[in-house]
Amino acid sequence: MKLAWWIFGLLLVIGGIDDIATINRLKKQAEEAYQSGDYAQAVQYYQTLVDSLQVDDEKVRLNLAHAQLQVGDTASAQRRYGQ
Repeated sequence: MKLAWWIFGLLLVIGGIDDIATINRLKKQAEEAYQSGDYAQAVQYYQTLVDSLQVDDEKVRLNLAHAQLQVGDTASAQRRYGQ
């Protein structure tokens, strides 16, 4: 029984590592898209981070608002800035 719990815990940790790698990759891709002027792609990356991966990072939310503003989605940008 102890071994089963150890294996379960190990699988949770491995899954968490995959999530961290995905989050870091998406943050980098979002920043690169924004810097290159591909604001629509940046919005997609940032929205995935916030909405799908539940990333609670003030910088990510702020950058999402900036990207939304750049693509002309002022209503969404205002809501994000308000958060």
